Amino acid sequence: MGILTRLFRAPEARTRTSTLAYPEPWLVEALGGRPTATGVYVSASTSLAVAAVYACVRVLSEDLAKLPLHLYRRLPDGGREKATDHRLYDILHHQPNPVTTSFSFREAAQASVLLYGNAYAYIDWGPDGYVRGLWLLDPTKVIVYGARDSLGRLQVSYGYMPDGGGMVHIDGKDVLHIPGLSFDGICGASVIQYARESIGLALATREFGGRYFANDAMPGVVVFVPRRLTEEEKEAVREEFRKKYQGVERKFELAILEAGWDFKTIPMPLEDAQFVESRKFEVEEIARMFRVPLHKIGHLEHATYSNIEMQSIEYVTDALESWCVRWEQAIWSKLLTEEDKKQYYPQFSLDALIRGDTESRYNAYSRAILSGFMTPNEVRELENRNPLPGGDTVWMPVNMTPAGQAGGTEQPPAQASRVLESRSGKAAYRQRLMRAYRPVLQDALARIARREVNDIRRAVKKHLEGRSLESFSTWLETYCRGEVPEAWALNMAPALRGYFEAMVPAIQEEVGSEQDILSQLEPQLVDYIDSHARRHAALTRKAVQAVVAEAAASGGDVSEAVEACLREYEETYPGDEAMEQSHRFGNYIARLAFLALGITVLRWVAAGHDPCPLCKAMDGKTVGRDTTFLNAGSKLEAEGVSHEVDTHVFHPPLHKGCECIISRG
Repeated sequence: MGILTRLFRAPEARTRTSTLAYPEPWLVEALGGRPTATGVYVSASTSLAVAAVYACVRVLSEDLAKLPLHLYRRLPDGGREKATDHRLYDILHHQPNPVTTSFSFREAAQASVLLYGNAYAYIDWGPDGYVRGLWLLDPTKVIVYGARDSLGRLQVSYGYMPDGGGMVHIDGKDVLHIPGLSFDGICGASVIQYARESIGLALATREFGGRYFANDAMPGVVVFVPRRLTEEEKEAVREEFRKKYQGVERKFELAILEAGWDFKTIPMPLEDAQFVESRKFEVEEIARMFRVPLHKIGHLEHATYSNIEMQSIEYVTDALESWCVRWEQAIWSKLLTEEDKKQYYPQFSLDALIRGDTESRYNAYSRAILSGFMTPNEVRELENRNPLPGGDTVWMPVNMTPAGQAGGTEQPPAQASRVLESRSGKAAYRQRLMRAYRPVLQDALARIARREVNDIRRAVKKHLEGRSLESFSTWLETYCRGEVPEAWALNMAPALRGYFEAMVPAIQEEVGSEQDILSQLEPQLVDYIDSHARRHAALTRKAVQAVVAEAAASGGDVSEAVEACLREYEETYPGDEAMEQSHRFGNYIARLAFLALGITVLRWVAAGHDPCPLCKAMDGKTVGRDTTFLNAGSKLEAEGVSHEVDTHVFHPPLHKGCECIISRG
């Protein structure tokens, strides 16, 4: 009979015994737990009836279970990579056995540690010496044995009582053991065991409250009668009163007393028993034992937005991370071969739980990219985005040169050399900055496009299928005046602010000024976001209206026409608009910063790998601080190419795809 069959075979008569002086966990559970000062018996099972205990166990178990758990391989250059080709990777990350997912396995195991102090899993070794499965063991049926060998070394083994009865002895190497807080380095102590007085008080308080309201919130009643009653008569009066008047469901029954009888209550307000205060204290005490912040279990009495954010981070670093380390070390110790331990190690990813708000994350990402700490694609991976071509380049802080070329002798292209000649190449930094921020902007724009496409699709189904075009047009008008600009500003503001806070210091360095102008330019940043949000909403409304009008005029299917437009929009808008915004906003801020720093002459600099004839024609043109490079209505011609300008041009880009920049004259 295989050991898995023996561990999980059908129940038979139990033959094992336990002493009352040192009861095993199963006996403690069977007896209802250990008694407390309140007289209430507390066990792992009964403690879950306390909302705070259940919430703490659930929060810690679910949070640990949802963290990505990867197996990493150390690389010769000191780096690492996910060892997805290792057989243990899928067991840890996806499914430890054919009937349990990784989430369910870790959730149940962590709950066992919290409630019983230990979690155990049988390791199913394959014939090749590698793990092929993990099976959870009931912690109440496991006994840990420790014995010294001839050399005095401690050897640990395990005994397991399957439901079929008897005892199965398991070698220590065949059990993944995750202990909680331990005092001997082997077995963990249950939180329930040491918090049982607090939990017992919570159970007693809950029972008191239940009985109190079951008695119609009347702690004591005295009935005065004009004569002495026998014991039998007293009991009959009590029983009659209980049946007719006691309980919430009989709260408004009319009591009828005999002649001469009087009815009085013995007052005992819940405030006198400090009922509410006691319940609050129990919640705080239990949360303290589990090291869980109160807001995580729904206790928000003293919570604010700012302290919740900090408490959430402290919860991860001070509480959850300790459990992660226990898991990681147990896995490394038990599931890897001695040879694999030199090259592989498991690790949870805590990044998802300590991420700040959108604006804070984007600002941190921008600094990481610009300092050469991360690549754009590494940032995209953290945000669950697909990689972009060219996004694996690492940029150095000095003029944003590719890290592999830093200090090299490779000459830049001819057009870029003109930029590098300007102010010792400091303007080239801004060019790199624009390119580095393009993926960040594209992410935000992709979210905007997805939301709008989904909203318009729902509206098409609701208004256009079987109804008039008028109702859809009315909805579109309202939608584009309200939700569209709000969503654009909400999604783009963090990315543009991070770009703004990187661009302004770059201009200061280019000019050689230490004057702080960020706060001075803040209103212009807000105006830009607001005006472009409204501009985007207007363009969206006009584009959809044009498609609807054209399809209706030609007798085509309006719904299909709108759907085709939406598909093209979702596919092309994020990339095209990111290209446009990275240069338009960058040059807009650069111009404002130059003027704020006292620069009176501005120069147009053609940039990019292959500037067009129009950009070459503009290259080197200078203007004063209040003068446009091109006026609205003017026409620019170069090498047979002409371009009509419909608005005043104060800074690049001149046209779609233009990568020119503005510099000081």
